[in-house]
Amino acid sequence: MFHQYPITECFFCGKPALGKEYGKIVEKINAETSTKIRAALCISCSQKKEFKFTMADLCEVSDVPFEELKNYACIANPLRAFPENIPDSQIKEIVIGISDRYQCQICLDFIELRKRVEDHHTESHPEIPMFRCNSGCNLCYCLSSRKSHKAHCGIVCPVCKQKFAVDTGHFLRVDPCVKCPVSGCTTAFQIKKNELGEDENGINEFLMHIMTTHVWEILKFAETG
Repeated sequence: MFHQYPITECFFCGKPALGKEYGKIVEKINAETSTKIRAALCISCSQKKEFKFTMADLCEVSDVPFEELKNYACIANPLRAFPENIPDSQIKEIVIGISDRYQCQICLDFIELRKRVEDHHTESHPEIPMFRCNSGCNLCYCLSSRKSHKAHCGIVCPVCKQKFAVDTGHFLRVDPCVKCPVSGCTTAFQIKKNELGEDENGINEFLMHIMTTHVWEILKFAETG
């Protein structure tokens, strides 16, 4: 079951993207509904370096050191398809998919996943009074909407199912969790420790979340039906 955007135009630039010769189909998961989303990608956008999301980008976004990535199944299993002696420099350049974007809540323009919210507003909206939400979504809003936004924003704890702001300390001291760092996302994952004090699954789920909900996978046409 998936929602599909019009496949006659590229989701990223709006140019025509039709069929095998002129475009590709990309897919990700909606973080709120867990349903699949499909869209079109033109050949030009598929080849842009700034749109490609690599292993190095995953390290930067997740703040998980590169040398630790291989400890998690969602990374280790795909790497088995590559030669064992592949150098780290090449692993870092492995393309996971097409980088997603998040939407500015002031101008509604789309911003690159790796671009900081503050940088966009400094460049585009320096004259507009605004606040940055530290309750959960990490986005910026007009100052006039501060009260109404904070009333409903927050992160649902995967352990106790209650909603908390990031700065309450709940996810650090009560139910240890890691929050998705992507602007606009309010998803958190429980950090589960084994007898050695190592996280067994939470970080794996966290990395998988980034790769499937914030990165578009390029599908082969046989997979698109």
